[in-house]
Amino acid sequence: MNQKWKGLIALLCAMMLLSMGTALAEESRRVSVTGTATVSVPADQATLHIGVRVREDTVSEGQKEAAERIDAVLAALYAAGLGQDDISTESYSIYTVTEWIDQTQTERTLYQVYHMLNVRVKDLERAGEILDLAAQAGVNEVGSVEFSTSRWQEAYRQAMQDAVADTRSKAELLCAAAGVTAGDVLAIEATEGGYAYAGSRKLLAAEAASADVGTALQAGETSVTASVTVVYEIK
Repeated sequence: MNQKWKGLIALLCAMMLLSMGTALAEESRRVSVTGTATVSVPADQATLHIGVRVREDTVSEGQKEAAERIDAVLAALYAAGLGQDDISTESYSIYTVTEWIDQTQTERTLYQVYHMLNVRVKDLERAGEILDLAAQAGVNEVGSVEFSTSRWQEAYRQAMQDAVADTRSKAELLCAAAGVTAGDVLAIEATEGGYAYAGSRKLLAAEAASADVGTALQAGETSVTASVTVVYEIK
């Protein structure tokens, strides 16, 4: 290989090394920060986790009684103005239960049937009323009452904006401490928004069914959280 080609190859290698060094330098002159923000809004709707539990000597008897109770509950809920899209089955299960009979010192096996519903009440002020109606119609299991908001999307957008602002504040703080300046945004990555219910309350079905003045449910605020990671240029 003559000197001319050797010189050309050496020049190309030098250019490649220079290009790689520049790229690595540019890659290192950036800062990645994660910002998080939470927005709280008043709860305006509720989800009731309610259902029936029955025990019978046979599976068919248990299923029959549970079905009759659930049918009565659904009829009461529909009569109260709830629609089919507001009610869904949460779970349905059948268990064997051993019961001790004191008088005869023997055991017997019963079949326990659970049928639980999710009932969404869009008008929060009616949540206690709907719970009482369901209990009076046959509900004897109340898992919990959860409060939420119909303004989730609005709150999430605000939380996202606040989270981005949080990243800028952190980036500027870090860069100032290092004696440099945070520049333009190079990349953004958002995680799924988090949602916290306003709270839930466990309630005995008997308590709701026998309430003389109606069940009063107090809802607080719901919290919506957003988290983003932003990469900033370092100037």
